[in-house]
Amino acid sequence: MKREIVTSLDIGTTKVVCVIAEKLPENKFNILGYGVAAADGLNRGVVVNTGRVADAIKQAVSAASKIAGVEVEHLNVGVSGDQVTSMRLRAYVTVSSPLREVTQSDLERLKADVKMMPKPAEKEILHIIHEEFFVDRQAGYRNPIGITGSRLEASNHIVVVPQQTLQNLRAAVERAGYKVKEFILASIASANAVLNDREKDLGVLVMDIGAGTIETTIYHDNNVKYSRVFVPGSEQVTNDIRETLGVINIEAERLKKDSGYAISSAVLIDEEVLIKGVGARRDTTIPITLLCQIIHYRMKELIEYVESDVKQSHLKTKLLAGIFITGGGSWLRGCEDLVKSIFGIECRMALPSDKYKSEFIEILKPEFATALGLLESLGDPIIKEEKEEKESEKEEKSGFMSIFGKSKKEKKVTEKEKEMKNSASKEAGSEEKASPNPIKRAYNTVKDTFLRNVKEF
Repeated sequence: MKREIVTSLDIGTTKVVCVIAEKLPENKFNILGYGVAAADGLNRGVVVNTGRVADAIKQAVSAASKIAGVEVEHLNVGVSGDQVTSMRLRAYVTVSSPLREVTQSDLERLKADVKMMPKPAEKEILHIIHEEFFVDRQAGYRNPIGITGSRLEASNHIVVVPQQTLQNLRAAVERAGYKVKEFILASIASANAVLNDREKDLGVLVMDIGAGTIETTIYHDNNVKYSRVFVPGSEQVTNDIRETLGVINIEAERLKKDSGYAISSAVLIDEEVLIKGVGARRDTTIPITLLCQIIHYRMKELIEYVESDVKQSHLKTKLLAGIFITGGGSWLRGCEDLVKSIFGIECRMALPSDKYKSEFIEILKPEFATALGLLESLGDPIIKEEKEEKESEKEEKSGFMSIFGKSKKEKKVTEKEKEMKNSASKEAGSEEKASPNPIKRAYNTVKDTFLRNVKEF
């Protein structure tokens, strides 16, 4: 049996991480190798210099490929940046089957209609995540296929990103000699790496505290309800230490990691910390409590910003499983206590879950959560054929054609299903002759009905 090899690429503000893994049954992964390279050419998670980023990508992927003994061509690439936005929309389509049973075709039309929704200029839809389905306005369906009804409706969590962000990422990846297999929102990848189904069901907030960003995701009822990227990240704390104490950046980062605390209550002994001299200035010492004050004021500001936004989303009361912090910034001592004091909700550091099997123990740490989570595709689990269609047709078609194209995979169809398809084909025959292009048909439908029937909440 041929092994399924997956490669992820997490392009962060300070480092680029590549992970190569073999996908196992039950959505588990065996880590074959990984590579890390210092990042340059990014600003708060966004590519601003494709040449420098491409060099870092090539270095990280080459290192991972050498360890894994696998040649890499396609990558799952993480997307971040403060211009990433999300919204919730509700849309519906009329069930097309003569027997009024919801089929996969109805799900594809529903998703295609949402893709045609009006959106800000220069923006592109990254993810359409169905939260819940309604059949004839009856709620509670996770998978509506086979349910009888005339109207299929869905509430959707939609992630929108600037086109330039994706173009710059793709350009850097291709300049490094690789191809993008799938773009995935980094915050959702981080959450998927550390959460289990029970936590997703109860309601949980995951905060991935990186150098340039704080990426947040809320799961409730096993669905993504909230995703947002905040800037700056923990790198701003390093800058504050550098400016306040007059030290170089490397020394400021060392002080933060070795002696820093996010909250004074976490300081057990107020020891003296050595501050190395620069130029004519000699070495000196300061109490840890002074360093803690510098860190605390900035971390408090960053976490309060997140808390305020989560509160406005009306989802704070849904976090019955608490708050998980991950990412490199989560190592800061007292960070869990600070988050708990601001949110009033239990908080703990989250490590990647046990679905990742690896002989490299060092990779099973919070700072690698995003890279590990990117191994898992966010393709619609209900529209099972869509991802395969994109792979088989991407060299022949562009735009949204892969969504509407027929799958090349052979399917076993019952006699009843064959009759349904034949009947549906006859009814649609005259319409197809008038408008053979499915994109045009979808667009015309959207133009006349979609804007009247999609409501944002």
